[in-house]
Amino acid sequence: MGRLEQLIQSYEAPSTADILNLFRFQAQFNPVYSAYLKALRHRPQEILKVDEIPCMPVTFFRNYRVKSWRYKSEVIWHSSATTSQRPSRHYVQSLTRFHLISRRIFEFHYGPCTDWIFIALLPSYLERRSSGLVSMVDGLMSASDHPLNGYFLYDHHALAERYHLACNTDRKIMLIGVGFALMDLAARQSIVMRKQDVVMETGGMKGRGPELVREALHDQLCAGLKTDGIHTEYGMTELSSSSYAKGFGRLTPPPWLKVRIQDLHDPLEQVATGKTGTIDIIDFANIHSCSFIKTDDLGWTDEHGDFFVLGRRDESEWRGCNLLYQPN
Repeated sequence: MGRLEQLIQSYEAPSTADILNLFRFQAQFNPVYSAYLKALRHRPQEILKVDEIPCMPVTFFRNYRVKSWRYKSEVIWHSSATTSQRPSRHYVQSLTRFHLISRRIFEFHYGPCTDWIFIALLPSYLERRSSGLVSMVDGLMSASDHPLNGYFLYDHHALAERYHLACNTDRKIMLIGVGFALMDLAARQSIVMRKQDVVMETGGMKGRGPELVREALHDQLCAGLKTDGIHTEYGMTELSSSSYAKGFGRLTPPPWLKVRIQDLHDPLEQVATGKTGTIDIIDFANIHSCSFIKTDDLGWTDEHGDFFVLGRRDESEWRGCNLLYQPN
């Protein structure tokens, strides 16, 4: 069993030595990351602390083939993009490992998948090329193994019928969907969520209207779906791991994912806990691509290692997984 698999099974955080070893491996065998380090004039052998490891801009996944070592990709995730953008591509070595990671993260927060029925409202993601979000939900549904699991595009009546059928079982229900689709469903007021069930918002979709801050979106979803709180899944095409928030925007990462906040004006300078800056992510599960990623998102961390996402940097291109929807 590899070190990553050990961490996943035990919910253990990687040690400093683990992360430094992975960094030196990717610095040597990932051509794109290696070239980036050389451009910064960083010598991997001179970096002795995790906080000194440079993170690579996430936009590199759009312009280059980001892979460590030579392996055959079992699947390639593509991000959403406008016609003027090139989508990000994440070359995934093992779909089985990805599903294991997704399931273990979910169960870390919510218990066994066999306690749940998953109803997914993911239009656009289902209609385009390979999506990591859809594959994540595929894996959760497979682990749940219940006949009422299912996807829905725009048939909200059928979704409401499925939800009411699921209420007659002994399982909890997770309604997982993108922001604009959940807003459309909430506007119909055809579902009243039970106390034990969860609405999981996974971000919005670009091009659906003016951006809506997450707090306002959640308030409208709570009102329309008659629930006390909305949960959040934070992930992106370029990551192998997701983080979850059970309300109030406090995202808890899995043990093998580390979040750093970097200064807005100096991307190599880390800021203190509670200060706003650019989110850097070290995802140990990205062993096949690049584990050290500088996102376009702004946020801050708390003393527990949880983090909050405030939005994107102004100069960043709009990214599909982080846009929220404002109805006309």
